Amino acid sequence: MVSNWARRIDKIDADNTIRLNGGRVAWFADGSVKFQMNDDGSSRIFDGGFAWKPTQLIEGYSWDFKDTGTFVPAKGDKSTWQRYGKFKVVRKESVRVPAGEFEAWRIEFNGYGGNNRWQETVWYVPALRNFVATEVEVRRSSGQIERFERHELTSYSVRGADEALAKR
Repeated sequence: MVSNWARRIDKIDADNTIRLNGGRVAWFADGSVKFQMNDDGSSRIFDGGFAWKPTQLIEGYSWDFKDTGTFVPAKGDKSTWQRYGKFKVVRKESVRVPAGEFEAWRIEFNGYGGNNRWQETVWYVPALRNFVATEVEVRRSSGQIERFERHELTSYSVRGADEALAKR
């Protein structure tokens, strides 16, 4: 399944919360996710922000991670979650996605949430200040795959970049 999405900054609040995509997403000033509304009407609220970006892009650098928040389904009772584990900057490598080929930092996460084991890989491109591909695998305690997703950047543009380059 291909899912296309865009990130468009709508406004920046007085507390530096960045509102994106018509209010469906909110980031803290550091780019960590504060709130995300899903297509099915459900939403996730992150207590401290989902901060997956490393403070250092150095091969072998790792850090502990804890993610807590509230899941609000479109219908039914809300619930809380906790996910924990370790991120590691693995290496710099070339990655090809529909938007092109990029030199990216491969960052891996191994951890747990509830009774599930989470393994995530992101390919982060500093020049874009974002990832160009992600893979998420969630396995139940029995080892059965609950979900596997791969997301790839299909295209991008930086508003004003063409005009700025033309002026040089």
